[in-house]
Amino acid sequence: MIELGIDESTALAACDRAGSPIGRPYNRSLVHAFSKYNIQRKYVSANRIEFEKQWFRISRDVSVPVTPLFILHEHGEFVPVFLCGGVNKSSI
Repeated sequence: MIELGIDESTALAACDRAGSPIGRPYNRSLVHAFSKYNIQRKYVSANRIEFEKQWFRISRDVSVPVTPLFILHEHGEFVPVFLCGGVNKSSI
């Protein structure tokens, strides 16, 4: 939503037609929650900043890719914004 400059309804429509069908309700929930948060936060991404993915080691045999969702420039500093998804155990 921030990088593409789209509104919540457009992002929700994208959730309904892309990605794994099993994940679509979770993606919709995430978009809705982020949109509510962003009403207060008012994120704006004026200049896209790209960089290479890094790896975070969880254990000796497991590493996960780490990259920010987007990067902001606020108050003279670059601020990476990360998204860490999860599953509500009551929904399993």
